[in-house]
Amino acid sequence: MGFTEGTLIMGGDFNVPLSPLVDTSKGTASHPSHILRSIGRTLHTHRLVDCWRATHPEGRDYTFFSQPQQSYSRLDYFFMQHYHLHTLKTATIGTATWSDHAPIHITLTSQLYRPASFSWRLNDSFLANDSLIEDGEKVLETYFTENATPDISDAVIWEAHKCVIRGHYIKKGAELKKKRATQISDLVRQISDTECLHKRDTDPAHLATLTTMRRSLSDLMNTLHHRTCLQTKAFFHTHGDKSGRLLARMIAKKRAATYIACVRDRKGRPQYMPPQIMTALRDYYKQLYSLPGPQTDKTRQTLLEQIQTYHSKHTTRKLSEIDAALLEDPITEGELAIALKSSQTGKSPGPDGLPLRYYKTFRTVLVPHFLKAFNALTRGETLPPQALMANIT
Repeated sequence: MGFTEGTLIMGGDFNVPLSPLVDTSKGTASHPSHILRSIGRTLHTHRLVDCWRATHPEGRDYTFFSQPQQSYSRLDYFFMQHYHLHTLKTATIGTATWSDHAPIHITLTSQLYRPASFSWRLNDSFLANDSLIEDGEKVLETYFTENATPDISDAVIWEAHKCVIRGHYIKKGAELKKKRATQISDLVRQISDTECLHKRDTDPAHLATLTTMRRSLSDLMNTLHHRTCLQTKAFFHTHGDKSGRLLARMIAKKRAATYIACVRDRKGRPQYMPPQIMTALRDYYKQLYSLPGPQTDKTRQTLLEQIQTYHSKHTTRKLSEIDAALLEDPITEGELAIALKSSQTGKSPGPDGLPLRYYKTFRTVLVPHFLKAFNALTRGETLPPQALMANIT
C-alpha cells in the first residue's frame, strides 16, 4: 500500500460476501462473522471503497451462483481509495457467459488519456472468404472498365483504385461486424433474461437453458478471440525490438541507472534539464541529416555533381551496355509475376493498408494496370504523392 502517486485499484474474486444480508440471495453466509468484520476493518484502514456498492447503495445483484447451495452471492469486487472515488463514473455487473463468475465493469476518467490515430488495414480474413473475393473482383473489374480511359493518367488510375477497394471492404467489414454484434447482443440478452429467472426460482430447466446459450455464445465469439490473439502477437512482434511504449514499460526499473545526466549543445554548454537535453539532441540530428545551405537550383546541381564525382571515383564495377539497356526496358508481366510470387506475405502494409496478399489474390485483375502505371514513368509521367508515402516505425 506504500504508493506515493497514482490511483490504486484492487480487484478480483475475494470469495466472500462482505455484507451477507444484501450480497447473497439467501441473506446469510457460511463465513464466521469475525472474519467479515476483520476484512471490513482492513478496508476501512486503507480507505478502500467497494466501487459497485458506492454507485448502487441500495442495489442487489450477484456475480456467482453456487450449485450445491442453490444460491447467488456477490464475491467479486473492485476497490478504490476514497480520495480517488471522484474518477469513478460507472460500475456494473455483467452477465456470466463463458465463466461461472459474472464480470464487473468500471469506468474511470483520466486527464492523461490521448486518443491514438487510426490507421486502416485490410482484414486478411476477407481474402480467405470466397464470396468476398468474388465481390472484390467484380468491384475492381467495374472500376477499371469505367475509368481506364486515355485522358486519365495510368498512375492516377492505379492509385485511385485503392480508394475504391478500401471503401468496398470498409462497407463489407461494417456489415459483418453489425451482423455479428446483433447475434451476440441477442444471445447476451437472452442469457440475461434467463439468468434473472434462475436467480428467482433456481429452476434446473432454466440452468440447462443457460448452459446451452452460453456454449453458443462461446462458439460465436471464438473468431473474435482468435483475432485478438493474433493482434496481440503481431503487436509484440512489431514493437518487440523498437523504442516505443512497450519497451519503455519493460525497462522502467532500469531508467534510474541509465538516464542521461548531461549533454553539451552545439555551443559546448552543458545542459542538465530534460527539455534542454531533448532540444540539444534534436538540433544535433537535424543538422546531421539536413542538406547544407539553402535549397536552390544551384545548390541542387552542385550536390548532384558531388554525388556523380563520388560514384565515378569509388564505383569500380560498371554495367555493360546490354545490362544497362535491359534496365531501361519496360517491366514485363512475367517479371512482375515473379516478383509477386517471390515476395513474402505477412509483412505490414503501407499507408494504403493493402497487404501483399491482396495483390497476390487479385493479380489477374491488377497486374495489367500495375504495369501500365509503372511503365508510364519511362514516358516522363510522375507518380502521385500518395504512391511515394511510407510508414516509418
